[in-house]
Amino acid sequence: MAIHVNKRREQKVARINNEWANVHDSFFDELHISREKLAEMEQQLLGQIVLPCMPGFNKDRQEAILTPYSAFPLIIVYCEIINDVRLCLQWAKEYDWWVTSRSGGHSFAGFSVNSGMVIDLSRMDHVCVDRELKQARVQPGTQFHKLDAVLQMYDLHLTSGTCPDVAVAGYMQGGGYGLMSREFGMHLDSVIEVLMMLYDGRIVVANESQNADLFWAVRGGTGGNFGILLETKYALNPLGQIWGFCLQWPMAEAPQALHELQNNYMKTGAPKQLGYMAVWAIIKGTPTLLMIGVYNGQREEGLQAIASLRACGAPKLQVDKVGKYGELGEALFGLLPGIPPGQPMITRSGYIADLLSVEDWQGLTEFFATSVNPYNIVGIEAYGGAINEVAAEATAFIHRDVSMDMFMFGFLDKPQGSTEKDEAWIDAFGQRMAPYQNGHMYQNYPQRDHPDFRWMYWGDAFNSLLFVKQKYDPHDFFNFEQSISPYPEEGDIHRSRVPSMFSDPEIVYEPY
Repeated sequence: MAIHVNKRREQKVARINNEWANVHDSFFDELHISREKLAEMEQQLLGQIVLPCMPGFNKDRQEAILTPYSAFPLIIVYCEIINDVRLCLQWAKEYDWWVTSRSGGHSFAGFSVNSGMVIDLSRMDHVCVDRELKQARVQPGTQFHKLDAVLQMYDLHLTSGTCPDVAVAGYMQGGGYGLMSREFGMHLDSVIEVLMMLYDGRIVVANESQNADLFWAVRGGTGGNFGILLETKYALNPLGQIWGFCLQWPMAEAPQALHELQNNYMKTGAPKQLGYMAVWAIIKGTPTLLMIGVYNGQREEGLQAIASLRACGAPKLQVDKVGKYGELGEALFGLLPGIPPGQPMITRSGYIADLLSVEDWQGLTEFFATSVNPYNIVGIEAYGGAINEVAAEATAFIHRDVSMDMFMFGFLDKPQGSTEKDEAWIDAFGQRMAPYQNGHMYQNYPQRDHPDFRWMYWGDAFNSLLFVKQKYDPHDFFNFEQSISPYPEEGDIHRSRVPSMFSDPEIVYEPY
């Protein structure tokens, strides 16, 4: 005698009966759908629907990084398979829901949450490695703690971020800087092809020979523009044990060290195997400069590679450890103050191409020492090496001929009431950085209220991106505050006159 027990269906029915009872009818009215019809939809999903007033909804709607830009979705759908994504798009078109996709929720400007439908891809996190070909297929919700752990089993590596719970989809589409970028390039430089679902539910593969315009655009054009990324195929790099280190200077010695860093450790001078970030932080109440880095080679070789920096003042070697890349993170970044609970974060950033003098660095470091919030940090992501070897027009990530990306993460101490003092200092530091910047900004550190974002992120690549956007998403189904859209008719913004490099209207679709 055969017994058929559908526990999954039973659990869904029980959940709908219990948790959905707390959802007010007004939310269904705003979605233009009945409670009963949406419950039927829930049964079609392998994933699940989360609605306002359900237990944990406030946590589900939040970004992984707390921002001051709150959004209250009417519906969040956790997808587990590709068909879940297709169902979401089908329903969104039928009921006219504004859609945003979310993989890790680390948009510093709050762009991975909206007031309509959030398609959450965090449960789609499979990693499949081909050790012989040194390749991997990675789903969009895969976080770096998992990716690094899987790859290091094979002594392989893919440029990854310093935050372990960042997911690959948004990180890749914006660029993807990491400590190994000087040797292996930006994260997007390792992409072989992508699998993407378009607004109408059809699937495309994009690579150098098929849908090549989309392949160009998705690498740097930022997420949420062309479709929903389902999977990325990467080329991997061999990587075994490496040396991790952290140098610490008092702020009085920082200007000379920063001058030496920019002159001899970025575009020229330092070997590719040396990757690092410089961070200004307040450690135990004292402003300080840290150089947090790795060297792909022997410890003694690494020490020799940073010899001239160790001669700048008397820095302390606070971290001195050999291990796998994924094992070094806690030691390397453990000195930083971290993210304060309950304090939203605002970013300011810009690329620097020209050399700064010691006096320039002194002015910036002295101003940082006036920080009104002990959690504020300023970071320098060192370019050079493999990053700068790629032509600016090769991908939509144009920021190649630079020394560094300089960014500031500022926090708003809301428990104290007014945030005006924090915001004023953040804006003032941004103004201090501005004269040294080249007019462009890393799109993974977006500034939400910047009117000139098209030029800041994409420069002369913008009209090519606009062509690709209008080809693959002709009805602007995927949109948010800084998505790719035509220049406004008015406004004092920089408008590129460089025409699109693409003109082919044909799209190659997959048969499934």
